[in-house]
Amino acid sequence: MPSPWFRMYRSTLQSPKIQRLKPELFRAWVNILCCTEDDGRIPSIGDLAFHLRLSEEKAAEFLTHLTKAGLIDRTENGFFAHDWDEYQYSSDGSSYNAEKQRRYREKRKALPPNEGNDPVTRYDAVTTELPPRTDTDTDTDKRESNARENIRPANRSRTPWPPDAVVPDEWITKAAQQRRLAGLPEIDLHVAARMFANHYAADTQNPRTMTEFQAKWNNWALKEKSANGTRSGAKSQLEQLADIIAADQGVNV
Repeated sequence: MPSPWFRMYRSTLQSPKIQRLKPELFRAWVNILCCTEDDGRIPSIGDLAFHLRLSEEKAAEFLTHLTKAGLIDRTENGFFAHDWDEYQYSSDGSSYNAEKQRRYREKRKALPPNEGNDPVTRYDAVTTELPPRTDTDTDTDKRESNARENIRPANRSRTPWPPDAVVPDEWITKAAQQRRLAGLPEIDLHVAARMFANHYAADTQNPRTMTEFQAKWNNWALKEKSANGTRSGAKSQLEQLADIIAADQGVNV
């Protein structure tokens, strides 16, 4: 049974004849390598087509292109992966482990005296084991909590509209400017502001941030009727402007 793995080298990234392959052909090349025997032999067209879930014609087409690209060698004994013996040399686990142990001992010898038992030194010079954590879960939770506090907007707390609160003058001034930009007639918004405050002071079940209350007020002022009791402006125009203002405030109203 063939080995379950083969070596894939990082130098593949720098090989022009590999990197210039079309994506479909590159994938076919990798998949064909997965089908090879331990000596680099590529199965027959029938077996290769079965492994790749392709027709024999398509498998033969891939094989032809890869042979022309120099990635597959055609010999009198069949098709073989190019330079297989050079890159897929034989090695056994014992020799690999012995080499690994030799490199480890050399690194240990290179350490200054009495530093071999220091966990930080061992991490830096010999092993890939992470040094032990010095902080606690509580410390981590505190840092994460502080980070959340630093990015939290100042007006995120939601409260009902205070019973004795009034609409600020700057809100009224801004709403009047928005009405003029919309081509709406000028009206006394102070009356509308008192009605707005009374309405939301009674609505204690739906707390909001001040940003949300301001967006609500802007819409209220834009939809306020003129002195003769008619809607001041086209409905579609008002609704469009209200949507723009709500989007500018970053809230749903």
